[in-house]
Amino acid sequence: MTSSPFPADLWRNPWVAGLDPRGREELAGRGKVVRARSGDAVFGAGDVADSVYLVLSGTFVLTGDRRGGDPTKVLRRSGGGEAFGEEALLGPSALRSMSARCEETGTLALLPAQALRRVTERAGGGELLARLDRLLRRRVALDLLEATGLSRALPAAGVDALLDAGQHLEVGRGELLYRQGDAAAHAFILGGGMLRLQEERRGRKRVLAYFARGDLFGDEELPSGAARSHEVACAGPAWMLALPASTFRELLRGAPDAVARLRRVTSGRVSAQERLVRGTSATEHALVDPFRLQTARSLLVIDQGSCVRCGHCTWSCAKVHDDGVSRLVRRGQKVVSPSSRESLLLPNSCQHCAHPACMADCPTGAIGRDIDGDVFIREESCVGCGHCATACPWENIQMADRAAAGVFAGLLQIARPKAAAPSDALLAVKCDLCKTLPEGPACVAACPTEAILRVRPGDVLPELSALSPAKNGRGGTPVARDKVAAWPWIAGASLAAVGLAVGLGERRLAAGVAAGMTTTLLGAYVIVKRLPLGLRLRPWFVAHVALGLLAMGAVVAHAGL
Repeated sequence: MTSSPFPADLWRNPWVAGLDPRGREELAGRGKVVRARSGDAVFGAGDVADSVYLVLSGTFVLTGDRRGGDPTKVLRRSGGGEAFGEEALLGPSALRSMSARCEETGTLALLPAQALRRVTERAGGGELLARLDRLLRRRVALDLLEATGLSRALPAAGVDALLDAGQHLEVGRGELLYRQGDAAAHAFILGGGMLRLQEERRGRKRVLAYFARGDLFGDEELPSGAARSHEVACAGPAWMLALPASTFRELLRGAPDAVARLRRVTSGRVSAQERLVRGTSATEHALVDPFRLQTARSLLVIDQGSCVRCGHCTWSCAKVHDDGVSRLVRRGQKVVSPSSRESLLLPNSCQHCAHPACMADCPTGAIGRDIDGDVFIREESCVGCGHCATACPWENIQMADRAAAGVFAGLLQIARPKAAAPSDALLAVKCDLCKTLPEGPACVAACPTEAILRVRPGDVLPELSALSPAKNGRGGTPVARDKVAAWPWIAGASLAAVGLAVGLGERRLAAGVAAGMTTTLLGAYVIVKRLPLGLRLRPWFVAHVALGLLAMGAVVAHAGL
């Protein structure tokens, strides 16, 4: 696709009609007009939804998966004067629910969603923004009904009645949609995001399943009027269509088969997820924060079975940045992969989210995303307000002193936004994937045991695919390979230690010399593992443990049984 300037007749489109000259100028500066040829892809399902497209000429088709149907089914067509990609206005965490491609050669106006909402609110006040919201909500709700198959099962009047009665709800990450014991007043169709179905037993909450786009839930109690038997919490920002009980009963009478299909698909998914969640406690740890694992594009993982705690990753990170501040903090969520049985640490390091909350909350536009999707900070535009660090749910952004210099000075002056007032003296810092280094991230290159990697979450946690149809990776790939087996060395050292304790029992001087030598060698390991010698430290680590056992045997022999 090729780009060109905005045409004058664009501003007659209902989506942008009423904007003042300043708003038009800002939108034209941030957006662009692209020409597409027949067959060109505009976006794909699961892509980040950050722009709305206005069709200036030609025809564009949107395809998606109707529940239980063909994933390439045409859901709608958009021609001149129409728009698509409206889900971008739902918020910074929106993802594309359909794929779009050019059917008949034409042109599109690409409007960044954040800029469109900002200039609309400023130019027309509440009235213009309310009109935009009405257009948005009706269009995305209709797309949702089409994707679930409900629009095919109802007459046009029934679809309009459903759109009129349905309420568009947005729920933030961590919020409860309803609690166990609440009165049941609505059924819900999830339009975007992810929800947790959970119950409370003996004071502890247990996750039963996860809901994804198109799932129908909350309808089981409506026929009997019973209270909610479970609670539903938001795993990530989500929106849904809430159907009042009376409207749902009408829907059930008018399209019982369509509702049954939704229930059948949902029930099958819930059953599969219940087996997944209840299968092992390790899996449950992996699913504590599925929103993080699904939104991450480049996740830093450390295989704790291979890590020797040498600190090379954080030191190398601090060394490659002029301010001496490490963008990697070795603490975070611990996960056990049920497929590979590896114990993984997900440290606090930017994961370059598919829909970064930090970018949405930046008041100056200092945070951007390049063509590869990597999130970066424009230091010259950062005012040190700390909004990005506060917005990041996983504390992957730090506030550092702009004047910090040297590794230790930089590390000591890292401050969280809660502890530091907004100041031009502060600068937001985060992982930039070491774009200037040909060998890639310094932490990965410096790890002597190859225990640290940048991965897509699904590459090491294929269990994510059971939660939703999002693209998560290949699945089942081990993080670290070619490990030196420790158990033969440990077994041999244990036997040798027993031999020392018994054999040198009467030779106290020799036992003391042996104890001193092995203890000295143990201390030397601390120096070896911290020097950037390019050594593979896994064998040294195993030898260190074996030597420790020998030292214990020598000490016992010297001290006497």
